[in-house]
Amino acid sequence: MSYRHKRTQEILKIHQAIEDGEDIEFVYEDFLSGSDYLDLVEQLDISGDDTVAIYSFDGAQLYRNKGSDTWICSVHYLRI
Repeated sequence: MSYRHKRTQEILKIHQAIEDGEDIEFVYEDFLSGSDYLDLVEQLDISGDDTVAIYSFDGAQLYRNKGSDTWICSVHYLRI
């Protein structure tokens, strides 16, 4: 079983325990703890056999008085 799948299941159990009223402190450790990822796991039924890709985009204007800009993209395939 991969780290991602095992850790996701642990986090989902912790979230369920918190919803059930247990007094548990949850610590965000990496992308697996994020609500965007966890929502997709539940909506798309992501399993341990699936590969996850994270896309991150950001734009920046290079000069204050100039209309030029640049986009930076980072793609990570996570098969962990």
